[in-house]
Amino acid sequence: MTRRVRFAPLLRAGVFAGAAVLAAAPARAGNVPFVTQPPVTSSGSGAYSGALADVDGDGDLDALSASGYDDKIAWYENTARNGTAWTLRTIALNADGPRDVWAADVDGDGDTDALSVSRNDDKVAWYENTLGDGTAWTPRTISTAADGGWSVAAADVDGDGDQDVLSASINDDEVAWYENTGNGTTWTVRTISTAADGAVAVSAADVDRDGDIDVLSASVYDDTIAWYENTAGNGTAWSERVVSTAVDGAFSVTAADLDADGDPDLLVTAAFVDAVRWYENTAGNGAAWTARTVATAATPVSVVAGDVDGDGDIDALSAAFTANTVAWHRNDTIHETACFVTRPPPRRYFVVTEITANANTQTPNRFRVTNLGVGPSASRAEDRTYDIPLRLACPGDVPSSVLAPTPVELMDFRIE
Repeated sequence: MTRRVRFAPLLRAGVFAGAAVLAAAPARAGNVPFVTQPPVTSSGSGAYSGALADVDGDGDLDALSASGYDDKIAWYENTARNGTAWTLRTIALNADGPRDVWAADVDGDGDTDALSVSRNDDKVAWYENTLGDGTAWTPRTISTAADGGWSVAAADVDGDGDQDVLSASINDDEVAWYENTGNGTTWTVRTISTAADGAVAVSAADVDRDGDIDVLSASVYDDTIAWYENTAGNGTAWSERVVSTAVDGAFSVTAADLDADGDPDLLVTAAFVDAVRWYENTAGNGAAWTARTVATAATPVSVVAGDVDGDGDIDALSAAFTANTVAWHRNDTIHETACFVTRPPPRRYFVVTEITANANTQTPNRFRVTNLGVGPSASRAEDRTYDIPLRLACPGDVPSSVLAPTPVELMDFRIE
């Protein structure tokens, strides 16, 4: 009970800030620098969660939100199509204390529907995008038994080709999935676990790489990150596998291949020790994990994954409750080792170096470019003549002399 009393103020404060998720998702759309933009909205009272998807089918990413104080599920049309202007569209106003929102094609008709879970009425619901353009919505109840619903997600759990739904509920410690037995019109609840003490996060991934969908959970009262093996492959039987019981204030969990070795690793937050961590799937099948630190932040409560800088590896984005910040942490992946470096919003410069044909016979016959402005290994390098990528590493910055004159030096680059 001590843990529950200590944590209660955070639960009421609405720590799952929508900004964390909304900031991450654009990386899926292409190589866009991560730069803080004006808010999508400031009218969501008690915004807990957000997501991005093409709601109206016009080819750009719109935003969805769940706000706990005004009971609103909404989407925001990306009016200018570049994220500079947004128009509020209401989906529902009667989700009693919504905590999470998700986007998926629930009914399989080719457009984007919305999902929500709400704590006060224990409801998991989906909203049919009736006309396919986000102008009309039909609410559908999946369950009213998620006691203190806190997290929702969608995945094809039973492998039958449609989107099933997952939930985590904090009051009954339950991780569950709901079988989509039709086109979203009928659902069968399936319990995965009732032992996740304070279940606040749920996600899905093929952790053991056996071809089916496994489920992950974060439970805040027992400091546990766990995954549940889909042992039968169709969601009828589950085996709990504990990743760690030492994540002090486990708030968030998501899966991604962080070290580029072909298996899913985990990103988690440990809110009570101010840590964002990743767990390397060292055995490749979820049997062994090695904890590594991504960053420290004041009460991190949410972390998501995406290729923010467009360099082909998976970066991390975290939201820190006490610090009121959203940060991204660049993944400098070298030889299957993820090296995270916390970054400010990036700037892009180009340094072109032309080498004479007899350069390898000259003294010295090698050179190095180091970007000292934003930390170690902040550059990407490529031999454009021979299309050979130049290897980058994760060392600390080292002193060097400036041989090139301005304006290179003014761009925070030094060449030796």
